[in-house]
Formats: sequence, C-alpha cells, structure tokens
Amino acid sequence: MKQLYILVFLLISFYSYSQSNSSSYSMSSNKIDDLTITVKYEKIKVNGRSLWGTQIPYNVVWKPGITSPPILSLDNSAVINQKQIPAGRYSLFTVPNTRYWTIMVTKESEIFSEEDVIVSFQVPVKSIPGKVEQMQFSINDFGNVTFAWDKILWSFDIDSM
Repeated sequence: MKQLYILVFLLISFYSYSQSNSSSYSMSSNKIDDLTITVKYEKIKVNGRSLWGTQIPYNVVWKPGITSPPILSLDNSAVINQKQIPAGRYSLFTVPNTRYWTIMVTKESEIFSEEDVIVSFQVPVKSIPGKVEQMQFSINDFGNVTFAWDKILWSFDIDSM
C-alpha cells in the first residue's frame, strides 16, 4: 500500500511539473503583407520584485527569459533597423538601461555571443501607467514588435520586403 501512495505521489508530481513547464511559454504572431512575424517567449511574472537595475542589471546583456531568450521567427526576408534579414529563426538579447535599451537580433542560440549578432540597435524605453505583471511581446498589424513588463515598454519595427 505504501508503494502505491509513493507511485501516485510521483505521478502527480511529474504531471504538475510538466503542466507548469508547458504553460510557461507564450507566442505572439501577426502577418504583414507576405511576412509572418512570430515571437515565442517565456511568460515571466514580476511577483513583487524590484527588477530594473537590481534583479536585471543595467548595461549588461540580458536574455528576456529564464531558461532561453525569445525566439523571433520570420517566414520571409524582412527589414529590421534598415538591415535586410533573411527568413529564419533568431534569438533576441537586450542590454537594459534607464533611457534606452539595446536590442540584438542574433543567430538562434541560448547563449549570447557578439559573433552571432546580425543587427543591433537602440530603442527608447517608456514608463507606462500601471503595471504589466506578466512579460509580454505583441506584434501589431504594421509589424511593430512591443515588449511590455513591469512598468516599462519598448518597441521596434519589422518591415516586409
């Protein structure tokens, strides 16, 4: 009987773990002309923490995720910050700052490397009223990719070719 309880406990534990992992990712996608833009990312919560400059240091490369950076997928060639980017999957890394963030689109990788940077550019960071508890990326009908989390927001444009 004791073994049955242990088995049931283990099965419930494995099921709970797999459920929490699978629900920790989200995806935002939109189609602009003949270009589909998708960002897959981890849904991280603020949970009452002080993030900027403490948990997430300024002026240091940060992957907006716990285990992996957001993945940007383009099904056709596109233009980001006046640079042509071929269709493919890319990682998004950032360097947070109080006024501007540096956004780096790299070859798909879990770990940042300068050698993998395809395009790098700065975007202004804006304070927003209220609070976005769960990190989110959104893509509007014009190809504007927006990041919102805690009390900040930044965005950049992706244009079809």
